[in-house]
Amino acid sequence: LHNEDEINRLDVRIGDTVVIHKAGDVIPEVVSVIKNLRTGKEKKFHMPEFCPICGGKVERKIVGLAPHLSRVRDILSQGEKKKKKETSAAHYCTNPKCFAVEMGQLIHFVSRKGFDIVGFGEKIVEQLMNEGVISNAADIFNLKIGDLEPLERFAERSSEKLIESIEKSKKITLEKFLYALGIRFVGEETALLIANNLSSVISHQSINNPGDVARNFADIEYEQWLEIKGIGEKSAESLVQWFGDGKNVELLQRMHEFGVEVVSVDSGSLMTGDRLHGLTFVLTGELAGFTRDEAKDMIRKEGGSVSSSVSKKTDYVLAGENAGSKLEKALQLGVKVLNEEEFLKLIQQ
Repeated sequence: LHNEDEINRLDVRIGDTVVIHKAGDVIPEVVSVIKNLRTGKEKKFHMPEFCPICGGKVERKIVGLAPHLSRVRDILSQGEKKKKKETSAAHYCTNPKCFAVEMGQLIHFVSRKGFDIVGFGEKIVEQLMNEGVISNAADIFNLKIGDLEPLERFAERSSEKLIESIEKSKKITLEKFLYALGIRFVGEETALLIANNLSSVISHQSINNPGDVARNFADIEYEQWLEIKGIGEKSAESLVQWFGDGKNVELLQRMHEFGVEVVSVDSGSLMTGDRLHGLTFVLTGELAGFTRDEAKDMIRKEGGSVSSSVSKKTDYVLAGENAGSKLEKALQLGVKVLNEEEFLKLIQQ
């Protein structure tokens, strides 16, 4: 029941008896409702209009190209058909200062795939925000032992350990740094694509700290982002908007001041072959012979890249059991679909 559209499509109600199966790796998905078991007491679900945390308005976001982008204006001026506005499947609290929104951003920031700050879990994030010790990501890197010791759960040693973890996290690769920022439509795979192909959009510039990221990324235009294979329209638009926001630039500058460094990892050193050089893969469904992370490693070691969404630029979709919408889109676009056996043969060729 991952969004309101699915709830309405299934006509599933509070109190219903349902059939479920395992979708993807672990998700229990509702397949259907056993309507003949209804008693009449079942109630329809309605999405709240206001956030239960801050009272801000809850709504779906408009997805698609922003009207201010020059490319869109050019298309419209040429009399081409206007791109239809679409709304997101998910609902969002529209208040950017909502405590739950800000807390979610910080939990994402310190997570294993982001800055990976050991000991900085959800409960610690919530406690430090409630106490007013931190309010944004940059504040984390300015924490001192004295800020923590007076707080509940923080003895002297536990305060020292957390500060040590924060210090260790200050050196981070570009892909993990970009992922940690929580830019919409820029997940783990997109961040890696950017890091590995940055030279195609930034010439003769080195990225050594968040300040460098702020300065250089603010100058990258929408069309330039699209030149990176695997970067779609939504990601490109989101990147332009995020790095064009002065508050975000200021946040990155503060991280720089507090000693955060962006270190480079030579992607070529991770490769053991080049059989998949220049090819983009999307993974979907439940794999039997290996995990998705293992499949991603195999692809990258052979010079290929992995994307989180299917587009015309996708070369192959690796599909396991219970593959969903990504498989459907691949078939619609005519993208080559591989099973596990075909995938292994492709690597071994």
